[in-house]
Amino acid sequence: MRKFPYKVVAMASLLAMTSVNLIPPIQAFAQEQAISVNHKQGPSNLNKEDTANFKTNLTDMNSYYVTMQIYTQKINAEADINLDQVELDSRDEALKTQLPAHQQKARENAKFWNENLKKQLLKVNQGIISYDTQFQTYSNDLEAAIDENDKEKIKSLIKSRLMKNAKKQQDDVGGVIKQLDMFSDTLGQDIRAFDADGKRLIAILVGKDSLIASLGTQIDTYNATIDQSIKYLIGSGVGAGLAVGAGGVAIVLVVCSGGTLVPVILGTAAFAAFIGSSYTAYTNYESMNTAKEGLKRASEQLSTANTALGTLKGAQSSINNLHTAVKDAREALGHISTQWGTTYEKYETLLDNIDTMSPEELKLIKSDLEVTTKSWQDLREWAGKIQEQLSGLTITETKE
Repeated sequence: MRKFPYKVVAMASLLAMTSVNLIPPIQAFAQEQAISVNHKQGPSNLNKEDTANFKTNLTDMNSYYVTMQIYTQKINAEADINLDQVELDSRDEALKTQLPAHQQKARENAKFWNENLKKQLLKVNQGIISYDTQFQTYSNDLEAAIDENDKEKIKSLIKSRLMKNAKKQQDDVGGVIKQLDMFSDTLGQDIRAFDADGKRLIAILVGKDSLIASLGTQIDTYNATIDQSIKYLIGSGVGAGLAVGAGGVAIVLVVCSGGTLVPVILGTAAFAAFIGSSYTAYTNYESMNTAKEGLKRASEQLSTANTALGTLKGAQSSINNLHTAVKDAREALGHISTQWGTTYEKYETLLDNIDTMSPEELKLIKSDLEVTTKSWQDLREWAGKIQEQLSGLTITETKE
């Protein structure tokens, strides 16, 4: 019997490739074919890397799917960026509308993912499931054609069924890649604009001579004024014979924005008389009240600024993480597309050599089909389980 470096084993190898190279018996089977043909010299020989790549890329793609689902939901659930109570000068006032607009754009992108792209990614898994159904039918037809030594029918099945469907899978994956590329470009442009305006706000809030630093200094000054005034008023009042408590110097703690506690002296009749009798006491009392109001305003502004800063950073982090996952998924899909293309090329190589194969050599393909059919069934189960998990994916929100 003549030796063919790849003609017979091409079917085993290419069919193994179409079964996503997941099952160890495929590799073992390919090794067994070296008994009948010079397998090691054939261009269709599969190595361990080939066997693992398809599964790795599909698994990666589905992991990125989950990641994108998490961050699109997070983008929609995050608090609105609100700068209404943050004091900005006229040149930066536009940030109060620009940053919320960037956040809204991020939410629109998240909506586009949820309503369009995630369905397309699920179709990549579904394509494997569908391909298995087709392969089971075509493998039976191929076996019948081999038994009849009908080379024209064998070639027709390879070309119009196996090659055509492998090409369709590659084209479908390519279509998803194009959509992801466009989505990634849109995200990139939006992120750059969001980042530029975000950096301006961060510089205002926490940079050199920043608003937050200035508010912190103001709060320290107000607290020092209140402390000094209270010490004077209490000391002087007690020295003048006023009691501390009912009828005398009444003291309470007022809770300001952000949890700041402000000690306040309430004016009783006796205390009011004491204030009116001394200019120094009066000025200290007025200074304390002025500082108290200033402290309340500064504390509110600081709380608002810190909240705005935290919300901004959270929103930017979510959209950046979404963009990273999109790019990673696109890379995984690129590898999957390449492997479908390789599958097509292997079919094409086999097609070109059918005419030169003897009936005995054609029959060797028949046993290859049995192994590959089982591989497809196993792969279908694997892809089906992932498809079921992803289709039912829910991410709930909870509070600690």
